[in-house]
Amino acid sequence: NPFFVLEDGPDNNRSKDQCGRAASLTFSAIKFASSLKKETIVPDAFRGKPLCMDQFRALFGASRVPKIGERDAVEVDPESSHVVVLQNNQMYFFQALGVDGSVCVNEQDILEILAAIQTDATKLPPDITSRNSLGVLTTLPRKEWAAARNLLVSTSQHNETAFEVIDGALFVLVIDDVKPKDIHEAAANMLHGTYDLRSRDDLIDYQAGSCCNRWYDKLQLIVCSDGRAGINFEHSAIDGHTALRFVSDIFADNVVQFAQSITKTIYSNHDGMFPSIIQAEVKRESSSNSVIPKKLSFELPQKILDKIYFAETALSDQIVASETYVLEFTGYGKTLIVKNKMSPD
Repeated sequence: NPFFVLEDGPDNNRSKDQCGRAASLTFSAIKFASSLKKETIVPDAFRGKPLCMDQFRALFGASRVPKIGERDAVEVDPESSHVVVLQNNQMYFFQALGVDGSVCVNEQDILEILAAIQTDATKLPPDITSRNSLGVLTTLPRKEWAAARNLLVSTSQHNETAFEVIDGALFVLVIDDVKPKDIHEAAANMLHGTYDLRSRDDLIDYQAGSCCNRWYDKLQLIVCSDGRAGINFEHSAIDGHTALRFVSDIFADNVVQFAQSITKTIYSNHDGMFPSIIQAEVKRESSSNSVIPKKLSFELPQKILDKIYFAETALSDQIVASETYVLEFTGYGKTLIVKNKMSPD
């Protein structure tokens, strides 16, 4: 899947806090989804003319679903209103949009939700959770993933319901227990996660890296333990430009929110001085129970547990056999290219 790595946040204190950065970016992402649902988002334009925004319908609530004996299908739930959170190979979800498409949680609500998820997700050690890391199956060849998913659904109504929750989510928020040393490691983590094979006292190996903490069939917003963030997106239904517009807007919205927060004591109308990038109505739910995160679970037969083990092994082999480096070229840019009558692409 393609990926983007975000710059650090504008608030040095908040941007280094994993839950704080995740809450800020998630809140902006939910506002973006709300503005799309209500069709209030400012359309892209080229030379002053608005462009078609139809492709954005497949940005949220979309999932690439593997099929047996036929091509994969990109299924989009137009009523999508919740967010799935993936931490320590465990899945949770919470309500993010109201019936009318307005945002039903604010940033503080999301921060509390993530804190509750973190408390529960860290109760189990990675040597236990990695055995049940269902997301690693999304890295399999599509025919193999289709067969595994079909087995899970056909043998359990509970599993079918859990898949509906994942497929229908706005996006997946991934919380990684990883602290990249540099931009190269950050890029590698957004691309495929980390490899960290460890051994228990009984000499049984387990994967403690973030490579299993993924769901590649959907749009993923990934936040590392030091606040570094990025996205990884399924390319079948959207172009890179669509994903770039999304990630640019949520990052810019974070910058403007920070500017508003540090000038609110100076200007009485700070939103007018720094207008929000993403305009969305926030109507918090009156009942706190409606936004309490819920945990997703699956009934995994031994055949699927074996498949998870082999999928993790195959993925680990690919990660170990590859290296990721970021090249930043500063010799010239778009201006010079266009001046010479060529396309920057």
